[in-house]
Amino acid sequence: MSQNAVISIYESTFAQSDKTDAILVVEPEEENSDDDSDEDYISPIKYARSSYEKDAEKLIILADRFQLPAAKRHVELFLIASSLYFSAKIQIANKYGLDELLKAALLEITHINHIPDENMLKNYSEETNLKIFNRCLELVKSMR
Repeated sequence: MSQNAVISIYESTFAQSDKTDAILVVEPEEENSDDDSDEDYISPIKYARSSYEKDAEKLIILADRFQLPAAKRHVELFLIASSLYFSAKIQIANKYGLDELLKAALLEITHINHIPDENMLKNYSEETNLKIFNRCLELVKSMR
């Protein structure tokens, strides 16, 4: 009596044959050793996060084009929590009408010297300039 090995569905699906050109190779997982540092795991996450920040504006463009306000809102929330400099957040918020992002970016301005200069203000809408001016007044009041 021969023993027939039970073949799983995955093994049968990816078994080498004349009809397939792919083979699924499953190797046992390696366990973490004490030699691994946290930085080995954090670096790829940092890279992925910065990559997402670069792609966020592309996602907003697509959300605008296909009229997906829910997707636009998710990207806006991501940008609020991102490590982008406040001036980049203001530019994106102005360009795509993201009010919450603009509010969050303006709150990151903590000193009057951080207010965008005249050349930058020319590129912003009247509404954005008004909000920047209001933030400037808040900072002046807080200095008293």
